[in-house]
Amino acid sequence: MAEGEAGCGFPLVVKGNWGCSLSKSLKNKLLCYFQSPKRSGGGECKILVDPDREEQITVYFAREEVRESVLRIKSHELSLPEMKSLKLTVSLPSVEVAPNNNVPLEEQDPSQVSMFTMLV
Repeated sequence: MAEGEAGCGFPLVVKGNWGCSLSKSLKNKLLCYFQSPKRSGGGECKILVDPDREEQITVYFAREEVRESVLRIKSHELSLPEMKSLKLTVSLPSVEVAPNNNVPLEEQDPSQVSMFTMLV
């Protein structure tokens, strides 16, 4: 399991216009926002930042119903003094499929995924 997934196995992709890189301060504010049932419909979660995709983060929720609650909210907005407000788009992650066998990469044998990655 990846670092951000320990104990929190229900991912949501969050996109926002926070600039070229996500500051530690903004990451903490996003974490607090998605942990708040009142503000976002969220709950216990962890955030994983992918350095190759600076425009998005993945929030891993501990419970599926919490993730669904966040998805049901039409508009997510984080109030920030320095940026006024940050509009957030939430969605389920897309499933990556290996071109040869139509099996999602996360369901394949890790040694096969590594070999596939090295061949590409």
